[in-house]
Amino acid sequence: MEISIKTAFPVQRPILGTLATIAVFMLSPMQSVFAADVSDFDLGEHNICVVDTNNNLECVSNEVADRHIPPDTITKYTAVDSGGQYSCAITDAGDITCWGNANFGVLNSPISSVPFVAISAAEAHACALDSSGQVSCWGLNTNGQTDVPADNSDFVAIYTGSTGSCGTKSTGESICWSNTTPYTDINGRSGIIDMQLANKNSETSCVVFNTGTHRCYGIYQGIDPLDDGPYTKVRSNSIMLCGLKTNGDMDCNLRDITRTRTPLNEALLADIEALPPLADFDTNFEYLYHMSFCGVDENRQLHCLGDSLPADRLPGEVADLPVPANLSLSVYGDNVAELLWNVDLSSISGAVGQFRIYRNGEMVNQGFGNASYLDRDFQIGLPYVYEVSYIAPDGMEGPRSEPLTVNAESSNPDVDSVINPVNPATGLTGLMLSRYGEGSLEIFWDRPAENIRQYDVYRNGALVASVPGPSYFDNQVNTTNAYQYTIAAISNSGEIKALGFTQVDSFSGFQCF
Repeated sequence: MEISIKTAFPVQRPILGTLATIAVFMLSPMQSVFAADVSDFDLGEHNICVVDTNNNLECVSNEVADRHIPPDTITKYTAVDSGGQYSCAITDAGDITCWGNANFGVLNSPISSVPFVAISAAEAHACALDSSGQVSCWGLNTNGQTDVPADNSDFVAIYTGSTGSCGTKSTGESICWSNTTPYTDINGRSGIIDMQLANKNSETSCVVFNTGTHRCYGIYQGIDPLDDGPYTKVRSNSIMLCGLKTNGDMDCNLRDITRTRTPLNEALLADIEALPPLADFDTNFEYLYHMSFCGVDENRQLHCLGDSLPADRLPGEVADLPVPANLSLSVYGDNVAELLWNVDLSSISGAVGQFRIYRNGEMVNQGFGNASYLDRDFQIGLPYVYEVSYIAPDGMEGPRSEPLTVNAESSNPDVDSVINPVNPATGLTGLMLSRYGEGSLEIFWDRPAENIRQYDVYRNGALVASVPGPSYFDNQVNTTNAYQYTIAAISNSGEIKALGFTQVDSFSGFQCF
């Protein structure tokens, strides 16, 4: 469809259809359905993410929360890893992008003059390796887990755990930074080719040596060591210990206690060992000794098993989701236009999904709300092609609408704008500051009643971050300077719905108003 806009008149807003529940796609005991070959994957606590060989990234989740779903589907990626309530990925340009809850600054990803090539995300901190062999870490630093050693060079791999980080150098030596065990036990050892550091889903740390043998540290009660290697990778979820042999076969042992040796877990162990030869794998556990497992076979196909997988489907599966239709555009001025569409949601109930808007092939917005999008970057005289898709609560994207091609030649100066630009209805409440050290603090606030797309955080008048949740971690401050923070709650339509101000006179005291 193509239209030519010459005057600006508001149009009647379409009405959403009746709401209903998104159909649940139950996983069979084993699935291998990702549409493209898998290049990298991650079995997170709350999502399953896959990067295919065409550098496309997709994440799926059971939870109705965009923090587990990537911010767009346009950017190309090479690697992905998930922490507790956030995920990070490396773009094909070598940059790092993170999304999710902003607690402890986990979304404050670093920049580098050379491309990043590897990333590891733990519960509340992450580390990345660039192509020059240097490591960057960010996030929570209660145990020195982000204090990269002074000899920051010649690293070839990076690993993170709940309270520490480790890397291996080209010489084969492993270097760890943390003041806790087992990091102090692993530090300085040679010949380690892979390691898993203890995290929320595993109280055990395991390493694999270049001889194909392994060793585990930490709480390791009642699991017999693996003895049928050689292995290339070993993982524990504190219930089960699994090793990937050099021939691609899996070897797993369960903890020898009644609560873990259930028929369900025994069957899962047998299913894992019956998989075709694998090239990579990961495993987690949830609660009451329920487990999950994902692996990629030698043909790059994804297999996921278990009864506690964080998603009811795998990346690449498709569903019959509503398709937005009847796109139209109302121009309100030289730089403001509103895109509107119709959508029939009568086939779903319960939690409502979101809409994703594409302009000239690039995603420009995703959020909850009515079937409309206010484009404040619109320019009279430029051609635009708009498309809209529906996003289910688990992150599944439906088909895009029929494109709407717009050639906006001019606007009508006699028609006043119907957009109220910046008219915050209320102030943010519950503002609170917490100090974590001499160079870091965190700001918290209450969520407004309206649906909020993001919170823009200004420090001394300059925009420093846009975060999805009601907190911001700032590790770029010092004890002597004064700071003023302004937090703007931005609605799905791009309007400022609430403002909050926080004054930091010094680290000797905080003042909020």
